[in-house]
Amino acid sequence: LSGALERLERPADALAVIERAAAAAPRDARTWLARGRLLLRLERLEESLAALDQARILDPVDRSAYLLSAQALRRLGRAGQAREILRQLAERERASASP
Repeated sequence: LSGALERLERPADALAVIERAAAAAPRDARTWLARGRLLLRLERLEESLAALDQARILDPVDRSAYLLSAQALRRLGRAGQAREILRQLAERERASASP
């Protein structure tokens, strides 16, 4: 539902749906990822970063949360931290590819 609202250019309504979903299922990484993605789109960068941090904690193998976090950090002018997030992602991907 939140995706449909977002596509209809109703981000405030989409955010309300996501907030309710996060309250109902606070351990659902996908909800935190959706919240972070939408907040990033709305340029609410610090809030986006906090949501994406939670998504990475709950699902440390989801690369989207790392990539979006790096994007938020770059927009905030924190390039060094963005590079560190991408380094962490590369490290996780190397470790998961190792036999």
